[in-house]
Amino acid sequence: MSKRRYGVKVNRTLSIPILGNVDHNSGFLLGIGGLVVSWANSESVFMAMMQALVSGGPHSATIIWHSLRTTQARMDLISKLAREQIKDAALLADIDKAIREFKGCTGKRNFFCHATYNYDDQMRLSTVHGITLSQEGEPLRVETRHMDLALGNEIGQVIVDVAKLNRSLWELVSRIEDALGVQRVKIPPLPPVDQQP
Repeated sequence: MSKRRYGVKVNRTLSIPILGNVDHNSGFLLGIGGLVVSWANSESVFMAMMQALVSGGPHSATIIWHSLRTTQARMDLISKLAREQIKDAALLADIDKAIREFKGCTGKRNFFCHATYNYDDQMRLSTVHGITLSQEGEPLRVETRHMDLALGNEIGQVIVDVAKLNRSLWELVSRIEDALGVQRVKIPPLPPVDQQP
């Protein structure tokens, strides 16, 4: 009898249906899925930062986090709390840099999560259309991208960037805790640096 690990029997393959041309579409679906998972993992590290910055009960930071409905609002609050409590200019600069880097990754993630996808006559993903609101010029900005090797490579690079950012975010959590003299977050085991993408 096989043992189960995370819902899948050991030594068994998980089967996920892929609509359309499997050879072409599977790489994009895996890449976009990997981007979403990597991004979510990194966003959760910002919640750990908030936990280090907020005193109160064991769930105070989580309640605040989930009361803020957008990533932008969460990043703004972390930045303000850090500026209020941390006096180390280098640490503040590194927090601001991490927030800027994460916002760039968030833009890419948002594009793929909120886009419209088109298939060609062979059921290959052919184009992706994203719409963003603009504060300047035309109110809507439409971007169409061809789902080709260049876009696949770009998605892969964003995944690598988010994975590297994730490690540096955990290091920032430790530095914030040291600067504030608190220990509120248990950092999970992270893969060795050479195993990072």
